[in-house]
Amino acid sequence: MRFFAVLTTAGLFAGCSAPAEGPIDPADIPVALVSPLTELDLIAATQASVQVLLDTTLVAPWGAHRTTLGQGTADCPLIGSGEPDGVDIAGNGLIDGGTSYSAACDAGGTTFGGYLYWELAAAGDAADRALIGDAVVSATDAVAFEFDGAGDDHLTVNGADWTYASDLDATISGTLAATALSGPGGLRTSLGLELAGGAAPAFEAVGDVLLFDTLYQGQFDSVHADLTLEATASSLTDCTEEPRGVLRFRDANAHWYDVVFAPKYLSNLEYEDETYSACDGCGTVYWRGYRQREICLDFDFLWDALAAPDLQDFSL
Repeated sequence: MRFFAVLTTAGLFAGCSAPAEGPIDPADIPVALVSPLTELDLIAATQASVQVLLDTTLVAPWGAHRTTLGQGTADCPLIGSGEPDGVDIAGNGLIDGGTSYSAACDAGGTTFGGYLYWELAAAGDAADRALIGDAVVSATDAVAFEFDGAGDDHLTVNGADWTYASDLDATISGTLAATALSGPGGLRTSLGLELAGGAAPAFEAVGDVLLFDTLYQGQFDSVHADLTLEATASSLTDCTEEPRGVLRFRDANAHWYDVVFAPKYLSNLEYEDETYSACDGCGTVYWRGYRQREICLDFDFLWDALAAPDLQDFSL
């Protein structure tokens, strides 16, 4: 049910400079943020950036959609089969029998505006769902749920083993869709995640997240990832200590911190294959494109954070 392409480095953020060598004067920083060369805990910032990625799936917006539907009435919003009137969603490999509404109405204090189209299919230990639209649901003068874009995800559970994939290209906000790091102000994302747990944990993230109103770690508002890691050796890699690819996070002054790990095959990022290709859990940090220093992480924090969505939540 992968019906749209996830944008990568060119998607949300432009202007990232290529790596270069040379000193950076911390006095260059125009506002009082933590100096990247002295006091900043780059390991904690890297871990928090990974958590932003893990939180940015269809799980939160789908839950908000389910809750707001429960706040409606029989005719607000008026729900029907197929595409909303005047909206063309066909041709994207969707499941037959999708459901939608197109509304501008008040359901006793909860107002619905715009349209949403959704699909849901579950069989045994596997489930798929999709959400497409441009809608705002408000209650008591606050936005409860805003969704503008498209997303889909898939979960398969086999005993203790599971796989989960989420593709999300949307603007999302509202009190019901808030995550611990985004808050109700929401986010803009174009992100694909592939996760696995159980006997062979795995993580892959490609894309971007921009938080509108919050700074995680008190400093950062954006993440870009082109990153993959497996906890057990496979035909693709024998390195389980270090990801392949790059993780980038941006501070409130629009300065990017790039943590460059082992080279990732077919990555479109601009870093050459350097000595960082050793499988040691360490990455080279660049600030504003200038090489700074190396940091080393224990990626058990990632495996501890992995959790499958609840199969029972693939419902309305």
